[in-house]
Amino acid sequence: MSDNNNTKTVLGPDVKIKGQISLENDAVIMGEVSGQLRVGGMLELTESSRVEGLVVAGGLRLGGQAKADIVAEHGMELLASAQLTGHLYTSRLSVVDGAMFEGHVVVGPNAMQAAGEVMQGVEDFQVQPQDEHFTPQNGSKPNVNTVPRSLDEILARRRSKTNGQAVPQHVGAGASEETDE
Repeated sequence: MSDNNNTKTVLGPDVKIKGQISLENDAVIMGEVSGQLRVGGMLELTESSRVEGLVVAGGLRLGGQAKADIVAEHGMELLASAQLTGHLYTSRLSVVDGAMFEGHVVVGPNAMQAAGEVMQGVEDFQVQPQDEHFTPQNGSKPNVNTVPRSLDEILARRRSKTNGQAVPQHVGAGASEETDE
């Protein structure tokens, strides 16, 4: 889920952020975030974390409290201490005994398509460099992998990884797989 350099961002329990956060790789958040949180890799929200707003991540482990709409492309785990209120869209879901969830959930092969309306707000968010140091002196564009900002980007990345073929879907125990064909 994350880049080969295994970078992990850690925000400690004293951190309180309001606004938008966009991280390319894995992240652990122990503090409070209110706003929009995008993580390209695995996001772990620890028992001490408090999140409100919109969360878009490659994968998510929730141990804290979240009042949020969540899109977790590769799966989500609600730990025993988790308290989630909101909408959840993910390909796979694991719920540990003791976790609390109140809201709407879409799990399975069609979850990313169902998340389209939630992802609308993410498309509007653009990170603007505040300093000229972000542009190489030769004027070339840096080779940077970005966090998907839209449903189309998520689906395009999945198609490119499978050379345009149908993306394999994972179906949990007891779930059924639907096709549009």
